[in-house]
Order: sequence, then C-alpha cells, then structure tokens
Amino acid sequence: MKQIIVLSLLIFGFFLSKAQTLVPCTNTLTSSDFKVQKQNIQVFTGEVQKLNESKKLCSAFCLSATQVKELMGLLVQDMNRYELARHSVSKLSDPENNYALLDGFSSYSTAFRFYDLLKSGSKPTETKPVPSPAQLNFPSPTTYSGMSFCSTPVSEADYEALKKQCLLAQTESAKLNRMVQLTNNYCLSTAQYMVLCQGLDLESSRLVLLKAAYSKSFDPGNFSFAGQLFKEEASKAEFLKFIEVAAKGGGDPVPPTPAPKACEVTQTDLDDMIQSVRKQSFSSSKVTLAKQVLKSGECFKVSQVLSIVKLMDYDSDRLDIAKYAWDYTIDKKNYYLLNQAFSFESSGTELSKFVESKH
Repeated sequence: MKQIIVLSLLIFGFFLSKAQTLVPCTNTLTSSDFKVQKQNIQVFTGEVQKLNESKKLCSAFCLSATQVKELMGLLVQDMNRYELARHSVSKLSDPENNYALLDGFSSYSTAFRFYDLLKSGSKPTETKPVPSPAQLNFPSPTTYSGMSFCSTPVSEADYEALKKQCLLAQTESAKLNRMVQLTNNYCLSTAQYMVLCQGLDLESSRLVLLKAAYSKSFDPGNFSFAGQLFKEEASKAEFLKFIEVAAKGGGDPVPPTPAPKACEVTQTDLDDMIQSVRKQSFSSSKVTLAKQVLKSGECFKVSQVLSIVKLMDYDSDRLDIAKYAWDYTIDKKNYYLLNQAFSFESSGTELSKFVESKH
C-alpha cells in the first residue's frame, strides 16, 4: 500500500514539476564535499542541532534532491524532516526532482503535507530575524475587552512554574507535548503563549502550539501579535490565515485539540530506530545514533532498550548505551534484563552497580 501511495505522489510530482517554472541553482557541492559536510553534521548528538546545521548547509549551497534526502535521513522526527525539506526545496540544484523528497518521510501524513506545499508553489522566504523578547510587542490582557474563551489568565507566578516544567523536557516534541497540555488545563493570555513559544526552536512547532491554543486563550483578539514569532513568511502567512478563518467561523472555529500522545515508543517507531542504527557502518556511529534515538523517544521499555543495546558491536558500547538509556526508560524495575546483552560477566556486574547507585 505504501508503495502505491508513494508512486502516486511521484506521478503527481512529475506533472507538478513540469508545470512549474524552475530555475536551477548552480552553487553545488560535489559528492565528496557533500560527504564531508554530512559527516560533520552527524557528529552532533541533538536533533535540533542536526536540523539547524543541515539548514545552514542548504542555505549555503544548492544541494540535489538526493543530497537533501540523505540529510533528512539524519533526523529521527518527521516534523524535523519536513522543516528541512521545506527550507531547502526552493534552492535545489535539480528542482525538477523535488518530488523525490516525498520518499524521505516515514509517515504518509507528512508526505502528503509536503506534497500540498509543492502543489501550492509556496516557498520559505527568509525575512528579518525574529525579534528578541525585548523587541517583541506583547499585548496586554488587562486592557482586553473582546471575546474570550476562558475567564482569567493564570497568575505570573503560576505561569512561570508551568513554563519551567515545559522547558525541562529534553526534546522539542516533548516540550511541545507539554505545552499543548497546558492549553487544555489552564487559561493563558496571548502574551503568555508568545513567551512559551520562544522555548520552541522550530517554527512548525510554534505553529502547532498556537493553533491548539487559539480556542482556549483568554484574548483571541490579540492573537495576531504572535505573528512576530515567525521568521519565514510562509509560516507567518499560514498562521494569520488560520486566525482569519477561525475568527469568522461559526461556533467553535478551531478543530478540537487532539489529546497529547501517551509517553511511549510504538513498535513501528522502534523498528524505524533499529533500522537507522543498524545502517551505520562504524561502531562509534552506532553509539552516537543510538543515544540520539533514545533521547528523542524518551519513554522506552527495558525490552525495547535491549533491542537497541544488542545492535552495538562491543561490550563496552553495549554498557555505554545501557547506562545512557536509564533516564529514558519507564520500567526501571526490569533493568536487570539488560544483562543478557553482554558477552562478559564483568559488564553485567558493572551495570548492576550502576543501577544500585541510582537508588
């Protein structure tokens, strides 16, 4: 089924690419130079760091669709792959092959979203940098007298405590998930949401949060102020269009916010992670990528951690990953099961001592 869907998108993309006026970019990278740049990006352990470095490379050079797709493969989360593809598509050295990026996503929904972007002909136009907090124009909720979806915004003291809990999350998606939960449980003002958004690195994340927050906010009439948070014109235009449509709609103008995902790693996610780690040629690369996927998933079961630990080539690396996974495991009482991954009894003994030190 997946092949049929991807093939259909490729066919649509072919006619789409022929219909558009495309001007190839000539500041390209040779295969060997690109390989060096890709290796430099791989050394970063953080997902957001890898995304930002990949975007910098795409801005500095005109990469081919195949090269951008390889960079997308360095990222675990589809949201980040979409951000990179969206950023790079207007500077491809072979724009007639832009449809090839569709195969760089792990979910159909993201692939269709990117196809819609190609179909619309939208391009991520860079504008002036996002202002610093001191430069932003924050609306005051105290003088607001328009329509409201909740009674009174939480106090600044309570807000600071809630914000801190959100920012303690270690990944972008986890932060976003906690912030979306706030929209369901607390009354916040536009200004408070604007400050919250500044804790997110990706404009796509900010867009998701603000769309979820609109119908729960104290002062939806002030929401256009949040447009200052977007650097790319396409993101800003999408946000402002959302507000315009929502404000004119009858009843509840915004689709219900989906319940936050349970903190878990699905079997499909785990299979994708294992496949990505297994593809690495060097043991050091396996260790680096394994730590990245553990950090991005956050909520692993010991049995899932065991599957990742077993991918390592050496006992020392298995022990390293087993220790690293502690903070991202939800059933720590079963940690003794990881001992079966080791070839040497001494490795299991060291892990047991590590677990004891955590109690």
